[in-house]
Formats: sequence, C-alpha cells, structure tokens
Amino acid sequence: MNKKLSEQMGKALLGLAVLSFVVTFSYGMIYYRAIENDFFYFLTVLQNSIKAFTFKANISFGDLAKYIAENEGWGYKVLGYSYGVACFTAPYCTLSFCYKIIQKFTKLRLAIFRHKKYWHVIIFGYNTEVKALLSSEDLKLDDESKCKIHLVTAESISDKETADLIKKGVVIHNVDILSIQNDPKQVSYFLRQLEVDLVQDIILFEESSSRNFSIYHFFHSIELGERNDQIKFFCRCEDDGIRKIIEDYHDTKLKSGKFVSDLEIVSIPELRIRKLLDACPLQKYYMEQQDRYPDPNDWNLHLLIIGFGKLGQQLLLQAMNMGVTGSNNDIVIDIIDNDIEKQKSIFENHFNEKYVSIQDQEISIGSDKADGTLTFRFRKMDIRYKKFQEQLRELGAENRFTYIAICVEDPDVSLHCLTEVKRYMDNTKAPYAIRMELDQIMEKYINGNDDTYANVVAIESTCNAVSLSDLIQEKIDSDAKLFNHIYNSFAIPKEDKQDEKQTAAEEWRHLTLFRRNASRAISQHAKVNHAIMKNISDEDLEKWFGKDGMLLRQENGEWKYNLSDEAFARIQSDTDNYKVISEVSRMEHRRWCYFTAACGWGATQSFKAEKDDIHLENPCLCTWDDLAKNLPAYCKYDLMPLLYEKKIRGEK
Repeated sequence: MNKKLSEQMGKALLGLAVLSFVVTFSYGMIYYRAIENDFFYFLTVLQNSIKAFTFKANISFGDLAKYIAENEGWGYKVLGYSYGVACFTAPYCTLSFCYKIIQKFTKLRLAIFRHKKYWHVIIFGYNTEVKALLSSEDLKLDDESKCKIHLVTAESISDKETADLIKKGVVIHNVDILSIQNDPKQVSYFLRQLEVDLVQDIILFEESSSRNFSIYHFFHSIELGERNDQIKFFCRCEDDGIRKIIEDYHDTKLKSGKFVSDLEIVSIPELRIRKLLDACPLQKYYMEQQDRYPDPNDWNLHLLIIGFGKLGQQLLLQAMNMGVTGSNNDIVIDIIDNDIEKQKSIFENHFNEKYVSIQDQEISIGSDKADGTLTFRFRKMDIRYKKFQEQLRELGAENRFTYIAICVEDPDVSLHCLTEVKRYMDNTKAPYAIRMELDQIMEKYINGNDDTYANVVAIESTCNAVSLSDLIQEKIDSDAKLFNHIYNSFAIPKEDKQDEKQTAAEEWRHLTLFRRNASRAISQHAKVNHAIMKNISDEDLEKWFGKDGMLLRQENGEWKYNLSDEAFARIQSDTDNYKVISEVSRMEHRRWCYFTAACGWGATQSFKAEKDDIHLENPCLCTWDDLAKNLPAYCKYDLMPLLYEKKIRGEK
C-alpha cells in the first residue's frame, strides 16, 4: 500500500470513529433521559459510548428493539437503526487503530534493529573497482556490523552476477538516476527504494569522474533534511580537471558557511601507489644499509619510472613528497615512455611555471625556490628497442638508480622490461616495483620467487587497492586526522573534553579538501621521518616538548609557546647548537614546498603579500633561510614531525 492511500484510509477511519461516537452518545442521551441526576446521567451515556467500541455496549440490540417498538416515532427508528450500525463499526475502528499502533511500533523496532545490525551503503556504478568492493563473501565490516548495499547502475549485469549479488544481500537498482532527476515523483519513489533515511555512506564509483560529480551535486539539490549532514560521500575521480572542480565546489561552500555533505575524493592510482610505498619505501635502498649511509642527507633518490600513465604520474607526485629525507638530499627522477611528449604536456598542468622551471625535457625546482634540488628528466623510448639499454646506461652514468618502477599497462611488456632492467642492473640492491594486475598468476610467481626476484614487488592491483571497510571505517586517513589534530592544537583551544579521536574526526569533517590532502601528505611522510628520527632519544623529545618543554608544552590539549616567533626561528636555524631541531625543520619545510608545488601553487612576488587561494600563491614557498628571516611566525609549524614522533612514542 502506498503512502498516499494509507493516509487517506487513516483519515476515513478517524471520521468513521468520530461519527460512531456521536451516534452512540446521541442515542444514549435519549435512552437514559429518565436518570434525574445530571452527573450520573452524563457518565452513563459516556460509559455506553465507550463500551460500544469494545463490543460490550450497555444498550444491547434486544434493548434497542424493545425501545423502538415502544416508541413509534420515525426519529426514534432512524436514530435506533443508526445506533445499531454504529455498534458494529465502532469496534472495528478500535481494531484498526490498534493495528496502526502495532504497525508503527513494529516499523520502529525494525528500523532500530536494522540500524544496529546493518551499515547502510549506496554504491553507484558497476565496474572492476565496484566488483572489488563487493568481493567480500559476507560484506562484513567487523564481527558485529554487516553492510546492506544498494547497488545503482545503468549497466546490464549478467544473470550469474545478479544471483551472486542477491545471495550477499545486495539490492540492485538498474536505473540511471540522472535521467530521472527532473521528475520529482520518480525521484521521491527512488529515494524511498534506496532507504535514504537509513543510509550512512554513498560511494560514487562510476567510470566517469564527471558523472560522479553530477550525482554528488544531485544529492545536494534535493531536500533530505537532517540526513544531509549524516551522509558521507566517496567520489571517485582520476581526472585532474574534474578534481579541481569538485574541490572548488566543496571548499567554496565550506568556507562560505553553506551546508555541504562530507566528501572524500578517491583516486585508485593514488591508493595503489600509497600501498606500494608503504610496503616498499622509496628509501629502502638506504634503510637496508644505514650503517653505510647514516646521514639521511646522503639518501639521494634516483628514481626510474618506466611508463608514464596515471600510475606513473601518481608515483612521481608522491615521490616529490616522500623522497625528501633531509634539507639537501638530491632527488632525480627519470621518466621513460613511448609517448612522452603527450604525457609530459598533460602532466605540466600540475605546476605553476613561475615557481617550477619547465623545459623541453626537464622539470625542476631550483635551490633558490626551496632547499635542495628536485629534477625530473623525460625521455622518449620504446622499451622493447635495443637502444633502451643504452638509455639506461646514459641516465644511470652519473648516479646509480635507487628505485625502479615499471608502470607499463601491458603485462608482457612489463615482464620484458623487468628482465632488461635487471640484466643491466643485476648487482644493484635497488628495489623494483612492477605493475602486474592483469596477470595474477605471474604476480604470485614473482612475489614468491626470492631467488631471482628477491627485490621485486608487485604494485597492488586495482582489486586490492581499496576495500569497503577501508572506505567506510576511514582507516585510510586515520593518521592524517591525528596530524591535523596536532596542527590545530597550535592555535585552537579545546573547550570540551571529548575523546581525542572523536575531536580529531570532527575537526576533519570541517576541513577543506586541500587541507585534508596536506595532512595526508605529512602523515605519509611520517613513516620516512620515523626511520630518520629513531636515533633521537625520548629524553630529548621530553626536554623540547614535555611538561616543562623548552620549546612547547601542552596544557589541556593546547600547545603553549615558551618563546617568541623570532626566538623559534633562531633555534630552528641554529645548525650548531640545535642540529636535530634545525635539520628536521628544514627538511619539513622543503617537503611542504614540494607538496604545495605539486598542487599547482607558486610563490607571491613579495614576502609581505597575503596567501592567495584564487591564484594559488603563498609567500612561504621559499628557502628555509628566507622563511626564518621574513616570516618567522610560520617556522614553528615545521616542528610537526617531531611532535608527531613524540605522540607516537607516548602511545607505545
């Protein structure tokens, strides 16, 4: 029964109940008029009317027939017969009312039960990535929570796949939601089918980034009441142009104070590279030989990327952040691709040419823009040609390769490339990363062969890059939220005493997407910092940031400064007396400059200029010495890696 018909029937039953009461009360007034006491007269009439709704009226049908026979007037007959009908309708009104109460109570109990037992999720799209999300046998998040999935797709699904999904409890909706968005009735009906009143997460994983944004925008255009603030969106986007549009839409609304649902942009290539660098860091070559290379400033990164599609480009961007191990370690990245002109031309859009030097075969950030040097060298070559080995010798002549990533899509070409590179670099201890998701048997063989392929690791396949529980339980960004919480504690007092993790989550909810990306970048780099800072003693960290810390002390969840901005800058710049503090600060500022440059930012023309979010200009994009001299108020934020290290050690 639809909602409108149910409402109409409810009104009809209410009207019938009122009419039955009026009739029984009216007849009772006539029947009991012989009672002289007004009080008891009224109570007797009322009692009869109430009992009529329970099949037990005081005036029986026998009494009614006798009364009509004794009073021959037509008015008595009409009212008498009406009373007889009312005595039948009144109890059924009671039963209907009880049924309604039981129905509403049952729905409430079911809603509470379903809400506790299930985590309600809507997924848009049906492709390789969505199949991977739904690959779990029982779709459980943990021992207590199980997902109830609504799958929405305009694509056809085979009978076998449909049967498998139904067995898992997935509800399939074969509809294009954008095609019905202008029909309010269809939209309203469709939202009820999706159980939007119970949903917690909406995952937009269509192949098209623009479609995902359109669906996200659609949900903002309809009125969901308070549910809008309770739903989190995950929007897949691997197109840089569309990503900027989505970020601008979300961040503009957030900054203006207008409502916007919580949103995370998901890039599958980015997640794959993050998992790769977690399993096999860019510094693995040096980490395994730290006795030989004790100073992280000597950990010069020479990365070779073969294949410059989305995966290779994502590795390069993350290497700009993760490759920094000191204030001056060299970072050189060589890129080889058969269509390098096209790929490089597209990739250049990431950078501001006023800050980043862009030339025909090279992109670089000079030591006058940030500490150290960063250089990308681009070469065109079909790796199946004999000249490929000559090119390897040319590129590796000056500095040995310390990391090799084969990001070619074709698995046959990837394997050919691996054998050629290993033959040229057979004696090196540099790790190899290879893309092999299209040939899982060969991938398992390589991972399991510790003789020939001991230093080779397969890049996580698309299917393994992200799981449903990773997204919903937000495991991916847990470290980033903690970093943001520490950063906020520099300036924001905590008036409430909520659990720290909850506070960090609430702060994350109100962050712009750019700030979230910045927190992700520094949290990922923390793994590198941890390896670098393992020789820093707990006593030193306590001396700097403890209860009576020389630099900072924490009180009630807020950092208190013991020094002026200028004094902070002097200590952080003092390489003689505060070598560790100075080196970590310089390294962190350099890392931040590279990350910010990768997001398209450039430096302002003057240090007195304000940060410009529209033209993407920031006065802090400079060398450490220029920052300490001209903008000392910002130097203390480069202590973040040390603060996080203290936090992690304290928890352990």
